[in-house]
Amino acid sequence: MKAAGYNQKSLALAAELNETAVRDFLKGRSKNPRIDTLDALAKTLRCLVSALRGNDEQSGNYDRVQHVEIFGALGIE
Repeated sequence: MKAAGYNQKSLALAAELNETAVRDFLKGRSKNPRIDTLDALAKTLRCLVSALRGNDEQSGNYDRVQHVEIFGALGIE
């Protein structure tokens, strides 16, 4: 989040999410966040949902092929 230039409030605004939802996710209070929340955060941070959940070995770092497959399918360059 910080590497992408966001703080909690700016991330919530960019992802079009409630700041409380973002805060709860960041603080680990949200045990089962909604998939649309995770999708919005991943899209905004340009990472994989699995990285947000802590399931990605590369913690959100992805190569260009993954970028094209995931974000290209969503119409994002």
